Amino acid sequence: MKKDPSLIVSSIILVVLIIGGAFFLSHPPASKGNISLTKASQIALDYFNNHILKGRNMTAKVIKKEDDSQSGLYKVQIDIQGQKIDAYISRNGHYLFPQAINLQPKTTPIPQTEKPIVRLFVMAFCPFGNQAENAIIPVAKLLGSSIDFHINYIVSHDQNGKWNSLHGSQELNQDIREICVENNQPSKFLDFVEGINKGCSAKNADQCWQKIAQKVGLDEKEVTNCQNKQKDTLLQQETKLADKEYPVEDPFKMQGQEKATITASPTLVINNVIYTGSRGSQDYLAAICSAFKNPPSQCKTKISQQNSAPAGSCN
Repeated sequence: MKKDPSLIVSSIILVVLIIGGAFFLSHPPASKGNISLTKASQIALDYFNNHILKGRNMTAKVIKKEDDSQSGLYKVQIDIQGQKIDAYISRNGHYLFPQAINLQPKTTPIPQTEKPIVRLFVMAFCPFGNQAENAIIPVAKLLGSSIDFHINYIVSHDQNGKWNSLHGSQELNQDIREICVENNQPSKFLDFVEGINKGCSAKNADQCWQKIAQKVGLDEKEVTNCQNKQKDTLLQQETKLADKEYPVEDPFKMQGQEKATITASPTLVINNVIYTGSRGSQDYLAAICSAFKNPPSQCKTKISQQNSAPAGSCN
């Protein structure tokens, strides 16, 4: 069976993060002092391609680089087959850090607005994402039009222009179908997602989704037409949202990051701040209600169905 390239890349990245610490970048130092950001970025890129990815028929590229004054290190974002990883380099170019943990981060309270914008970022068949969906859907139904609620999807785009989703092509197709339903048949969207979570998987979604669509009363032809004709546009919009840097509510729960892009399913963003609290239905209700300037009466509700999601993630 052919392995999904996105799973292979994710495994490589996971190994890098688990190893942690600092890698010695074995190269002849040009000088004993600091080197330029451009040169340091090239050294890091060479290390990824010549060591971490050697023999794997993959190529890394630098898509972003900056002098991170907060950490005192150079920061680069590496793209491997559409998967992105941040890395930090000592200013002398000798050491590569898979991550830099801020020991004195600044918290960011979720701001209050008249109508909170709530986005849950998931992958259609990430089990942790599905559990988060099951926990937040009763909240979204309860609060209704008083919030601007969306489920968004984490996908990647490789060097060959191919779209990927972590759990395979059928998950990618389901991501697109769910986006189409939310955009075009929104009143049936949450019921559709619940039905898919209960009855389908990443192995059978391309056949299974239609019976769920029929059950909730969707126009199947409209979904299929949208999927076929709007795929690239819709996925580009999702990627743009996920690649944006968002302030983090409590950085201590995200390895000291004060800002982060969206790479993990599930990630909840409320009024453009990444929520870092617990994932129970009542927890989600409390967090969203804290984002109202004038909370509606529904915020006093005790949700009888206590769905909750564990702290794991897919990334």
